[in-house]
Amino acid sequence: MRNLERKKEIRKRILDLRKKHKSEERAWKTDAVTELIRKHPWFLEAKAICCYMDFGGEVGTRKLMEEAWRLKKRVYVPLVSGDTIEFYKITSFSDLSPGAFGIFEPAAAVSDADDADAQELDSEKLMIVPGVAFDKRKNRIGFGKGYYDRYLALHPEMHTIAAAYAFQIVDTIEAEETDIKMEMIATENGIF
Repeated sequence: MRNLERKKEIRKRILDLRKKHKSEERAWKTDAVTELIRKHPWFLEAKAICCYMDFGGEVGTRKLMEEAWRLKKRVYVPLVSGDTIEFYKITSFSDLSPGAFGIFEPAAAVSDADDADAQELDSEKLMIVPGVAFDKRKNRIGFGKGYYDRYLALHPEMHTIAAAYAFQIVDTIEAEETDIKMEMIATENGIF
């Protein structure tokens, strides 16, 4: 129980910092993170990108998706249903509409699993992962529902890069057995 309380404290502290983060700072930091990811070999080699829709001051993802489309990659975004998350192909931002909590989600229901065009293996996809906090060991704290952990546990060959601001990196996160570590984390200060 103590670990859950600690995660809750970290989550509150980082979300408070994110709320106070000025939009000008978010913009240039998002651009820096986007540049690092778009130049990374995993992004360049991926046939498809699974990417969150930024919300509530998260690192922006729209420019990254635009770059993926420019490079003729498929782009998938999440849709939460009950306790699960699935990724659905979009071909433009007009395929999205505000959903739960005002987060943009796919309007058409063609999931990655059902998409006839999605012949690529998980090893040919890159997941851009959101989070509230991370540590240098690449542990992650999300919003506590476990959607990404459960999805990634079913897709272990998919590369993962978390997009975060440097202030989201904390000293230590005590991981649970079901928590999935990130392979890389990109912040405005670099990628590690």
